[in-house]
Amino acid sequence: MNAGRPDSEEILAWLERMGLEEPAAALLEAGRPLAVLAAQATYLLEPFVGNGGGLMRKLAALLEDDEQLTALTDKLRKESGS
Repeated sequence: MNAGRPDSEEILAWLERMGLEEPAAALLEAGRPLAVLAAQATYLLEPFVGNGGGLMRKLAALLEDDEQLTALTDKLRKESGS
């Protein structure tokens, strides 16, 4: 991973621990046109819901990067077996 890119592996591991691979992949695919708005909402809500060890900021950065978003969705689909 590049230093300036979000760490999708950490987000993927968190989703796997929670058992949310399939719902997350479906949500990311369906909500793709709204990903930038979701990223901005994540930045806005971060002070209220907590940072989760930097995970919220990484998620927001990932939502802003279309290439990383596609890679994460593909990994989620592969992990869930779909």
